[in-house]
Amino acid sequence: MYQDRSIFTAIMAYARPRSERHSFEEILSQSGINLSDIDMTLPENILALDSEYFHLLFDKDNSSDREAMKAIFDLEHELAPVLARMEAGGVFLDRSLLDTESVNLRRRIEDLKKTIFFSAWEEFNISSSKQLQIILFEKLWLQSGKKNKTGYSVDAEVLEFLQDKHPIILPLLEYRTLTKLQTTYFDVLPRSISPRTNRIHPTYIQIGAATGRIACEDPNLQNIPAHGEGSEILRRAFRPEDSHTVYVVADFSQMELKILANLSGDQAFQDAFLAWGDIHQRTAEFLFGHTNISWDERRIAKAVNFGVIYGVSGFGLMKTTGLSRKDADSFIKAFYDAYPWVGAYYETLLEWVRSKWYAETFFGRRRWIDGINDSNKMLRSAAEREAMNMPIQGTGADVLKLSLIKADRLIRELFDEVKMVMNIHDEIVFEVPRFQADAFCEKLQETLAYTELGPIALNVDIGVGENWWEAKQ
Repeated sequence: MYQDRSIFTAIMAYARPRSERHSFEEILSQSGINLSDIDMTLPENILALDSEYFHLLFDKDNSSDREAMKAIFDLEHELAPVLARMEAGGVFLDRSLLDTESVNLRRRIEDLKKTIFFSAWEEFNISSSKQLQIILFEKLWLQSGKKNKTGYSVDAEVLEFLQDKHPIILPLLEYRTLTKLQTTYFDVLPRSISPRTNRIHPTYIQIGAATGRIACEDPNLQNIPAHGEGSEILRRAFRPEDSHTVYVVADFSQMELKILANLSGDQAFQDAFLAWGDIHQRTAEFLFGHTNISWDERRIAKAVNFGVIYGVSGFGLMKTTGLSRKDADSFIKAFYDAYPWVGAYYETLLEWVRSKWYAETFFGRRRWIDGINDSNKMLRSAAEREAMNMPIQGTGADVLKLSLIKADRLIRELFDEVKMVMNIHDEIVFEVPRFQADAFCEKLQETLAYTELGPIALNVDIGVGENWWEAKQ
């Protein structure tokens, strides 16, 4: 596979609706070019082939494809240097803070190992599923009905089920949590710091996901936990390098739900944003039939709201919430009863995809859904979930990419001392001189407000703090 094409041509290939079906070799061979006859070590040959590939890609599309492709190509092409500047600038990480916490983590892990060995009456390799199976189900005689290829499962679901059956279980769960934190974050992130700049320079991937979402790797900063054990320390470690600067975080709160409200045109769903403000509270009131909503009821309503975006089934909702299958099914039905136009929107969308074979975003980004008419029910259901999700998540990805471009333009025109340092899902993180923080936040709020989709504006919540954690509180 040819890998040395320019970002210009790579974006063209990505923007094409069915580019994955026409590889570099296939398209060139169709025009009579055989790569085996060409010296690919010569830069001039690579450049010539790259140009030829670009034009052949463009010529393969009909006029409607070209119109859709051009809008996405222009967006991706303008975004590329924005991400390049963010990668080059990097983000500062307080290594001393992580090193201190890493020592504390190792101490806690060692204490947990002693507790686990005491409960098991012997030492063993806690990370070995086979050895843990022997300890739990043969020596301690605990019972689990969940099996895998190697015997009874010892995954998190099983351990949580067994947590009140024996004192070994809670230390095991905590041990797994802490070792994952240690090996995934506290050991890895400091090694990612460049000795030359004293900053982390991750790679942002703009043309990987079919929905258009930006990915991050080396390291994956989008994987850093926002809640739970270790999240506060990890996020406090991301901070400005000097005391004269603060973090500003712009977060598109509930963006995908707002997009669904706009695209579906459901008046009740839109009113939940316009009149009530809290969509999860309003949905919970519909689901449970009263207004004195508890924390757990709001949690379930939130799972239903977000699950609908991904075409969640009753079984899927049951797995994520702990509800019974009957209750999960009834809550999904109650959601569609409360917001009937959402159901109608999805029905119309699926009819469109079945006839066109693709779903598209508000901006024209397309994703081909090849299994949408498959005779296999399981494959067809998975394709339907992809089709339902694409216009929502994909439109959100497009809005986020537009916002990165707008924010970069704002910085270069009015705030040249501000640095855009991270994009984490629907968040954009900036380093801002203290004396400019108020003015920048006001202008940023105005710049990133997006109202073109419908009555529900996609606004950003803006926070300011000494570090990433504080700016999000």
